[in-house]
This record gives sequence, C-alpha cells and structure tokens, in this order.
Amino acid sequence: MSVLDNIEAPHKFKYRGGQVQFHLHYTFKCNNRVFFSKTSHKDLIDHEYKLRVDVNSTINDRGLGSDFMDIDKMYKEKIAVYLDNQILNETLTNMNTTAENIAYWILDQFSEHLEAEDEVVSVTLYESPKHGLTVYK
Repeated sequence: MSVLDNIEAPHKFKYRGGQVQFHLHYTFKCNNRVFFSKTSHKDLIDHEYKLRVDVNSTINDRGLGSDFMDIDKMYKEKIAVYLDNQILNETLTNMNTTAENIAYWILDQFSEHLEAEDEVVSVTLYESPKHGLTVYK
C-alpha cells in the first residue's frame, strides 16, 4: 500500500497552455582530426564533448510537453550513432569537423528528427569544461 493510493486524477489536467523549453544534456567521446588548412591539423584522440540542446515544446491537453525519454531515444538512435565512439571524419564526411560545424550538424539533425510540435532553438557544444559555443536555428 502506498501513501498515494487514495489520490484521484485531477479535474483539470492542463493548468496553463503555452510552450516550455527543455534543456537536454549529452556527452560523447570520439576521435577527430580538425583541419586548419590543407597541411595543418590537430588530432583529438578520445576527446570528450558535452552538449546542451534547447527544445521548445507545446504543452498539450494533459499539461505536458514532449517526453524527455522520447527525445533522448531519438538522440541515441539518430544522432549519437554518428558521434559517440566514432572517428568523426569518417561519419561526418561532408565537413571539416570543427566544433562549429559539429554543432550545426547536430542542430540540423534535431530539426529533422524532432516531433512536429517541437522545435530545436539552440545547440551548445563544449570542447572543454571552459570552452564552448552556441549555434541557433
């Protein structure tokens, strides 16, 4: 028996309409060669990136926005497979794999794969605990 057994469903599920902004955080490790010119580059081996994705979601009739778990599942299945434990130069072949380009690629992937009622607002990618950048839709 639970202390919540006598709690009934509310008469009104939606307190207020509008939008909420979700802040989702992810981490991935990869290998990466960043080119500064045709002959100059820097190799990042087992490099850890931290990622923050901000998503606007419309509150539905039950008083909920999108489910965090659904967005996480989409990230894992559609985006992380190209990033985590990969050689980025082999999975993101159409670009120089700079943090700027990676962040825009992630933003594009979220835009493509999110549910219609959701919209990615920004992606913040941290190359180190002190250095990161944000790209916007």
